[in-house]
Amino acid sequence: PVADGRPTRPPVGLCPSCRSSRLTPVLEQHGVPIHTSTLLASRTDAVAYPRADLRLVVCGDCGLITNAAFDAPGHDYSASYEEVQSFSPRFRAYASELARTLVERHGLRGREVFEIGSGRADFLLEVCAVTGGAGYAVDPSFREKRLEGPAADRITVERAFFTRDRVPQGVAAVLCRHTLEHVHDV
Repeated sequence: PVADGRPTRPPVGLCPSCRSSRLTPVLEQHGVPIHTSTLLASRTDAVAYPRADLRLVVCGDCGLITNAAFDAPGHDYSASYEEVQSFSPRFRAYASELARTLVERHGLRGREVFEIGSGRADFLLEVCAVTGGAGYAVDPSFREKRLEGPAADRITVERAFFTRDRVPQGVAAVLCRHTLEHVHDV
């Protein structure tokens, strides 16, 4: 289901992946900042930043761990949202090795891939550089001017929330890393 252009979670008490009611509490914490990747102008803004509860549960049927207290409408993926990790040489090396491993293990050379929550599309660019194929993605915080790299002309990113109908037909792989916590109804 979608409300105001944003996907909504399934009814409280059901797993967002398999709809099981076999959820076991793992961790509960109250009053945590709703984003950890938002750039704020001052300490005052940071202290006043919206907070919400975190209630992690594990599904006894499919094993998904999810925040049962997640409230999608409270999240803002505007220009102040900054998810970049690629400034770290160690993280870039990790992402590069992961891309090569995925491409080889799953036979993705020359094939098209789709990424859910691509951010700047750094990882998708890396994968497409290795595959030689095209890449598609969806991310509500995407900013076009940041798409740079050798495979940039083969990448298409839609600035939107993920819904099942956004996955292009015929892609060889669907990638979702560092993002599952932002997908409201997996």
